[in-house]
Amino acid sequence: MGIAITVLDADGLRARLPLAPNLNHAETAFGGSIATAGIVACWALAYALTREAGLSAKVIVQHSTVEFLRPIVADSEIVCPRPHPDAWSSLTAAFARRGTGRIDLRAQVLCAGQIAAEYMGIYVAQSGAHSSAAPRP
Repeated sequence: MGIAITVLDADGLRARLPLAPNLNHAETAFGGSIATAGIVACWALAYALTREAGLSAKVIVQHSTVEFLRPIVADSEIVCPRPHPDAWSSLTAAFARRGTGRIDLRAQVLCAGQIAAEYMGIYVAQSGAHSSAAPRP
C-alpha cells in the first residue's frame, strides 16, 4: 500500500498514501486502501502515545468507520490529530485502574488540499495481563 508516516509531533500524525499502488478499476483510490490508511494512521498514533506515556500496552482497533466524500485521484495525506488531553487522561486513568482503556481517534484523508474521506475509530490499550479480546463498552 505504501503508507508512510511523514510527521509525528505534538499536533499528531501525518502519513502519505500514494495513489499508484492503491488504484481501483475506476483509476481512483480503492476504498479498502483508504479505510486501512485511516486504521493504520490512528493505530500508529495510539501506539506512539501509549509508549510516550510509559504504558506497556497492546493497542487494538475495536471499531472503525469511514465516510468517503470524494474520489481520490492523486497521492493523498492522512491527518490524525492528537486526542484532546481530557480524552487521553481518561484512557490512562482507566488503564491504571483496570489494565485497559479506550479512546476515539479521528483522521481525515486529504487529496489536493480537500477532505476526501473522514475516518473514526475506537482504539483499546490493553495490558499484556488481559486476554487479546477487546472489551465491550
